[in-house]
Amino acid sequence: MTQRGDLLSDYENAAYALKVGEISRPVRSPAGFHIIRLDERKDEQIATSHILIRIKATTDDERPIVDSLKIIREAILAGQSFEEAARTNSAGSADCAARRLPGLVWPGGHAGRFRAAVDTLEIGEISQPLKTQYGHHLIKLRNRARPMRSASSRTGNWWRSRL
Repeated sequence: MTQRGDLLSDYENAAYALKVGEISRPVRSPAGFHIIRLDERKDEQIATSHILIRIKATTDDERPIVDSLKIIREAILAGQSFEEAARTNSAGSADCAARRLPGLVWPGGHAGRFRAAVDTLEIGEISQPLKTQYGHHLIKLRNRARPMRSASSRTGNWWRSRL
């Protein structure tokens, strides 16, 4: 089961509008086109099944996107705020275009590319255009945080210190 905010917004909006057992019309998201079936709903949690058809872009299709991102990056480096550039140029909604992603600790997939890109950045630096399965991105590193230890390891250490 997933909760609101866990899915791509286009997919999520369509899925939450369905009744259990209902099938959606084709829904476009950054990942491609979906046909969604709502399998289960419990309060604000849902379970879905879907068929995804990805759109394969050629290098020629991507070249103008990467060129645009390079121009946007140069504008940011020349003084335009990253947030303003995100609001005016991002394909995401205005609210989430310049959102801060909490810690990039996602395992595998596109997250590995994000983490690799972030690991090469200095605080305040803007990445070169980065391609993931969801599109092309620019990343600004705002700060670095130390990894948090899990609650279970803190509790275990507390008990060990008392033995």
